[in-house]
Amino acid sequence: MREQVETMADKLGNVLKEMQNILNPLSVDDVKFYILRRNEIPVNYKITEKWRGKKYYTHFTVIKDIKDSNSSDCINKPICANIFEVIPHELTHISVGNLIESKKNRWFDEGLAEFVANEVTRKLSHSDYEQKIESYAPEISLFRNEIRTNIWMWGEPNLIQLFTQDYKETKNELFKYGAAYQIIKQTITEAENNGIKEPLNLLLGKIKEHKEKKGKPVSSDEIIYIIQENLKINPKTLKLLDQQKQKDLINDAMNLLSQKEITIEKKNYALNILAGIDEIEIPEKWIIFLLNEVYRQKEPDEVLRELAATAVSRRIKQTGVDDTIRKYIADNKKLQDKSFKKIKNQLDELSVRPKIN
Repeated sequence: MREQVETMADKLGNVLKEMQNILNPLSVDDVKFYILRRNEIPVNYKITEKWRGKKYYTHFTVIKDIKDSNSSDCINKPICANIFEVIPHELTHISVGNLIESKKNRWFDEGLAEFVANEVTRKLSHSDYEQKIESYAPEISLFRNEIRTNIWMWGEPNLIQLFTQDYKETKNELFKYGAAYQIIKQTITEAENNGIKEPLNLLLGKIKEHKEKKGKPVSSDEIIYIIQENLKINPKTLKLLDQQKQKDLINDAMNLLSQKEITIEKKNYALNILAGIDEIEIPEKWIIFLLNEVYRQKEPDEVLRELAATAVSRRIKQTGVDDTIRKYIADNKKLQDKSFKKIKNQLDELSVRPKIN
């Protein structure tokens, strides 16, 4: 047990060093990381008064067994997910929190937190990084117009919104994290391609200077202005996926789904592409494949089912898709009591994206 704890402490130390390099000139708090081995997650954690006001972040994770990992990167998958992903994400919020306004600034706050967590994971636990990127396809999230146009106004929801959001709104809230990450990533990549050295460090330094000069947190519009002035990029006009890139990604998705053995993460990634890129037509056999994902799985994975339904519903006006659906209904006894209209409405209900009018 002692050896395992020392290994985890070393990993966490490496995470903090990597974070400090990424977030320089901002400071990164130290961490108190508590692992509770028990079968049920506590309702709350009692924090004693002596902990309050200290310059460190307190993080808890609950596991049943510390030896339940088969990964070469980690002693324990849940623990390492916390070390490489959750802790860097939350620490980034703390590092940047007093510099920026919370109102309408989540595109930067969450985007930066995701960028730092992903960079840390990419460098220190690459296999976990690949699985994470495949699971939520951030490039596709930013490509979706309904997310792209609204993300600049993304703010903290009030309590009424939290309790009145429907399922679809909640799902799309999660896709915004991928889009926000992609905004930060693309901004940094394009700045580097334009010859700017260490663009993120430069940007954070300028935000810090602006806040100190202004005497209050920096707004979303001010951050965009600082990016334009110093990195020579307008994040609101970052390039969309061109037609060829869309086709290439669609082909990649179909090639992945053609494999006899495919991981859940890769299948999720492929279906995210088909659900997110809806302007490229796909052959009839792939519409049928998607319908099978929706209707013929014995124990369907709800996330995969919703993505498959989204990919069909977003192509409902594609030439021949309605005929394909009607033929699919006729060929499946379990569906013959359902009309085309009923199936179409069901696909719209399952879809994680707004329906096409």
